[in-house]
Amino acid sequence: MQPYPVRVLLNAVVETSRAVAATRSRNTKIEALAATLRACEPDEIATVVSLLTGEPRQGRIGVGWATLSAARTAAVPAAHATVTVAELDGVLDGIQVTTGPGSASCSHVRHLKKLTSSSVSSPVSCDRARSPG
Repeated sequence: MQPYPVRVLLNAVVETSRAVAATRSRNTKIEALAATLRACEPDEIATVVSLLTGEPRQGRIGVGWATLSAARTAAVPAAHATVTVAELDGVLDGIQVTTGPGSASCSHVRHLKKLTSSSVSSPVSCDRARSPG
């Protein structure tokens, strides 16, 4: 038994989604989905299923293409995939509770930058956005 659970990388879920989309074979789709779900810890299964169906557990959280583009532009890509499903889920939870004027223009970018960056030491510049608390 391992002392710490091995977490599923978000990249594995993305690759599974691509594999399922790339084939017409029902058996191949089932095999790809089953392999990914077998790799999950019990507490990751609901999140992975939600991501694979295109409906994150948090539902609609106000992140659109402009916010995603800003986060991608502000981020320094990591050398290799390291983001886990649990980390993504936590960031989406953080975005879900961020409210107020301008929150989408800055706080959401900051949250997303954590996922797309090997380093978050340089802050994203925002003038009007503030998260509560």
